[in-house]
Amino acid sequence: FQGLLQNVQLIFDTPVEDILKKKGCQLGHTVYKLPRTL
Repeated sequence: FQGLLQNVQLIFDTPVEDILKKKGCQLGHTVYKLPRTL
């Protein structure tokens, strides 16, 4: 489970900013913050 969180963080580490800027998706922002909060 911890490895999965690390994968998610790596995947969303940079691309999430692009996604948020283009779509402004709140869901993406939540998914992005979850790994850092946990």
